[in-house]
Amino acid sequence: MSAINSGGKLYTIGCSIHTIESFIDILKKHEVNVAIDVRSTPYSKHTAQFNKENLQRVTSHNRIYYSSFSKEFGARRKENCVYTNDTVSFDKVKQLPIFINGVERIRKGLQEGYRIALMCTEKEPADCHRFSLVAKGISERIGVYANHILYDGSLMTTKDIEQQLLKQYSIEAELFDGNDDPLVQLYKILEHKVAYSLHSSEVEIER
Repeated sequence: MSAINSGGKLYTIGCSIHTIESFIDILKKHEVNVAIDVRSTPYSKHTAQFNKENLQRVTSHNRIYYSSFSKEFGARRKENCVYTNDTVSFDKVKQLPIFINGVERIRKGLQEGYRIALMCTEKEPADCHRFSLVAKGISERIGVYANHILYDGSLMTTKDIEQQLLKQYSIEAELFDGNDDPLVQLYKILEHKVAYSLHSSEVEIER
């Protein structure tokens, strides 16, 4: 986290497996004071406790600032230019001015010492664009790597998750030519798995 020297920290968290009470408890455990909602639409038919208005009320009561970054970081994009074969391209999203502006706002918050959690729906970081698009895009642009809060409140670093996934998908350096980075291959796999498609199901649209 060399780019930030003032005590700010970046986390990610999935909310769908929590009650609102357990979600707040975990944020407090990690002293998170800013919750950034990266869902495309900050509402859910399945977990209504995490609808925007309720989140604003409960987080404010617990002295946590809440903001929806759906336009900056949402998986379901309105910009036609980021679609390839009806599927969102993460590389194209990361070049959007609105995405870059979102990253700069995160940078500013971290520099001011805030402990920021990027929140989305999915339980596992690797199953969600908060890991493979948002946190990845932030690390590429400002050199800050997120810690990922798991469902039980424990933490995994980005590096640890990457290493776990490289083993899970049996990605080894020798499988590719010398110019191919295994991590590049890994993030291509994750993008294929989680990127929003115009043919996505209703559940996937809640990302």
